[in-house]
Amino acid sequence: MTALSDARLELVAAREAALEKDAEFERLKATLAGQALLVMGRGGFKYKADDSGQPTGLPVCPTCELRDGRLTFTVKDNSPRKVRCPVCNERFDGVAIYAIEPVDEPMTLEDDQHQRSAEGMARLTERLNRGIY
Repeated sequence: MTALSDARLELVAAREAALEKDAEFERLKATLAGQALLVMGRGGFKYKADDSGQPTGLPVCPTCELRDGRLTFTVKDNSPRKVRCPVCNERFDGVAIYAIEPVDEPMTLEDDQHQRSAEGMARLTERLNRGIY
């Protein structure tokens, strides 16, 4: 019985490891697909390409891309030609910002902080209304 129980535990652990590897594989596939849609802009930054293949919007954070292989787009940082990464908080100066396509994401640090604060308050209100606290 002990051997059977140990074997079942090992099987569960192996399934979990396989699921984690599958999730990482899917993330890497999505990153590769996303990288195929990027073009180089001024300053060696990568940007999303528009329909004509020209850079558009804000660049990908090179720090996150090199460190984790993740494609994180930067946001404006309250100053012309300055951007920051919303994930690693790295700041970049002298960045070309191309004609921006409309996005749902905030484009300035204040907008980003305001949106996060509003979302946090909405979640807190929802939890209070459901009696979780």
